[in-house]
Amino acid sequence: MTSRKPAPPLPPTPHPTATKPPLVLNAIFIKKGEFLLGKNFDPTVAGQAIDGEFSLKDGGEIEQRHFLPDDRSKSLHFCRFVLHFQFTYKLKAEEGTSAPINNDEFAAKVSAEIAVDYLFLGTGEPEIELFDAWGKSNALMHVWPYWREFCHSALTRMNLPVVLLPLLNITQKTKQE
Repeated sequence: MTSRKPAPPLPPTPHPTATKPPLVLNAIFIKKGEFLLGKNFDPTVAGQAIDGEFSLKDGGEIEQRHFLPDDRSKSLHFCRFVLHFQFTYKLKAEEGTSAPINNDEFAAKVSAEIAVDYLFLGTGEPEIELFDAWGKSNALMHVWPYWREFCHSALTRMNLPVVLLPLLNITQKTKQE
């Protein structure tokens, strides 16, 4: 009785309409990070009423730069997106009191500016529309795990309740929306 060896797997074939992405991830880093406790808040006092609020500055900043490598055969184009994130714990009015809480008053804030650099693989000069669309989708997806970890770690170090930020789910708006 002879045993048959299974055939080696075939290499994956690219989808016929698949194309290389125009930008390739080069680096991700935190440009600025900050944790603040409000002046009227003590994280060691149990039972304080606080609400969490997350915000992302729409779109972030886009910086372009290019340079000629030593061989001067073709210039390299880079694009950097800087996204601004913030998580704020706000004080809530205590039950049974009518004392309003100042909207500017906060219990704690965690904020970060996270940069992501890409190398442009296309030919010619890149169009700003490409960068704008990329910054609202791919750049945000690449940076989100860094923000989640930064915020979680900061809240833990500040002796605050940890809020697990959700996994990112980007949905495209249709033309009808």
